[in-house]
Amino acid sequence: FGGYGTVALEENWDDFKGVDVKGKILLLLANDPQPTASEAERFGGKALTYYGRSSYKYEQAKRMGAAGVLIVHTDASTSYGWSLFQNGIYSERFQLQNDSAGLPFQGWINEAAAKKLIAASGQDWNSLLARAETRDFRITPLNLKVEGASRAVVRKIDQYNIAAVVPGTDPQLKNEVVIYSAHWDHLGIKKGKNGQPDVIFNGAVDNASGTAALLAMAKAAVQAPTKRSQLFLWVAAEEQGLLGSAAYVAQPLWPLHKTAANLNLDTMNFVGRTSDISLAGSERSDLGQLAQALAKESNLNVAAPRPDTGGYYFRSDHFSFAKAGIPAFSVGKGREYLIDPKASQQKGAAYGQRYHQSSDKYDPNWDLSGMVQQAQFALDLGRKIANGSNLPNWKAGDPFGLIRAKTLQQAQAK
Repeated sequence: FGGYGTVALEENWDDFKGVDVKGKILLLLANDPQPTASEAERFGGKALTYYGRSSYKYEQAKRMGAAGVLIVHTDASTSYGWSLFQNGIYSERFQLQNDSAGLPFQGWINEAAAKKLIAASGQDWNSLLARAETRDFRITPLNLKVEGASRAVVRKIDQYNIAAVVPGTDPQLKNEVVIYSAHWDHLGIKKGKNGQPDVIFNGAVDNASGTAALLAMAKAAVQAPTKRSQLFLWVAAEEQGLLGSAAYVAQPLWPLHKTAANLNLDTMNFVGRTSDISLAGSERSDLGQLAQALAKESNLNVAAPRPDTGGYYFRSDHFSFAKAGIPAFSVGKGREYLIDPKASQQKGAAYGQRYHQSSDKYDPNWDLSGMVQQAQFALDLGRKIANGSNLPNWKAGDPFGLIRAKTLQQAQAK
């Protein structure tokens, strides 16, 4: 049992403490160590940090030499239900062709099954949970063995990012670029069993809506070019771990140090127009101030911030750009609906039951004016950046700002 499987020097936290886990399977908790009365803001407070993401836990376990990881699922610690794993759509894993292999064994286990494992080991589940919330926690051997056979079929799939450029009008600034992005993939097809038909995961909201919005934005941008160039980027394989955007960042069409910002669209407002706009994640950089100014000009309120308990900042394609030091966030939908607010809020909330399910289908009864409003805001914000005097910067102390500074230094050295 490895607690949260986290090593965070800035938090004075190390779940491993030098324990040799080579060849071991780690049973880990989802999310971060939780805040306490005396440390209300540790690990982001109520918000999820990157340490709480499954991708980090797999990466850290691999660095420590572990053979595999099972993460314990609860609805409270993950913000999504066990049904997302039960439908089998995540049984196939993908990675970029040139990336090193991940852990040979990784996945999720529900809490009831985890408790059975702990009981079989002679340990007390509640006691382990309590210890995992402390800095004194040490990895606890369970004296259990995992036996089984893993039979894998490896296949190669060619997927494509699609890019379109609207060249800038300024002789110098046209060498810099603002990138708008949306992912065009979803979860594909689940093969039917025992004669049952195949099930298609259409992904109408997530993210055919963003894909269509980006196309409309590109068409509008052609009619009104900006000083800096504008790149419209439809990326692949977001649902498999932001692979398309990661591939772009690894081999960008524009130098990273000349990339001003990334504005991403991921699931659009299909309910109707709102009096507000969500700017979550923009506060980490100058994009926040620019976006707030635009909201005021557009007679829109800025949606009240909410703790990012689901770690959404780390779950969409803008994060690939942020990890490369580029100021980035996803322009979100508002929550203050103008028409029949109560019914509209219920309609928007009901989408949670269709998220990553085959029921995420297009509905001709949608009010697309909300999508238009959201897309227009993203385009207007991009135009502000593309016509601005300076490139946006990260706020002081933000870890992505250090990456940006390093990228600029390397460019200047050349």
